[in-house]
Amino acid sequence: MSCLLSPSHIIFEIHEFIESLDNSLFSQLDSSEGRPGYHPRLLIKALLFAYSEGIYSGRKIEKMTTENIAMMWAVSNEVISYRTINRFRFSGTCQKLLPELFTEFTVKLKIENLISMNELFIDGTKIEANANKYSFVR
Repeated sequence: MSCLLSPSHIIFEIHEFIESLDNSLFSQLDSSEGRPGYHPRLLIKALLFAYSEGIYSGRKIEKMTTENIAMMWAVSNEVISYRTINRFRFSGTCQKLLPELFTEFTVKLKIENLISMNELFIDGTKIEANANKYSFVR
C-alpha cells in the first residue's frame, strides 16, 4: 500500500518519528486490564496524522482508517473504533504525552526543512451570542 503514496508523504515522517522513540514512553500507556488493545505507537501515529490533516473528531479519525490510504498504511489496515481513539487520547498519561510528542515532531520537521514556520494563523471567527442578536463573541 505504501507504493500508492508519494515518497515525501507526511505519514512516512510520522512513522519514522514514532518508531524512533524509546519503548519506555509507551510502556506507561499500556494497560493490563480488559482485552488486549492496540499498541500505543499505532494509536499515536493515527492521532498525529489526523491532527496534521486538521481532523480532531474521533468519528472522523475512525472514518480515515477505512478511507484514507495513508491512514490505512499507518494503522496496518486496522479499523479502530472512535471509542478506542477517544478513550486513548483522553487518558491522563496520553494527555501529558501528546503535546510533548507533537512539539517534538514539529521541531523535527522544522530541522529537516519540511516546514518553515514563517506564518502564524489566528482564527478570527465571530460567533453570534444567544443573549442578544446584535452581540458577537470573538
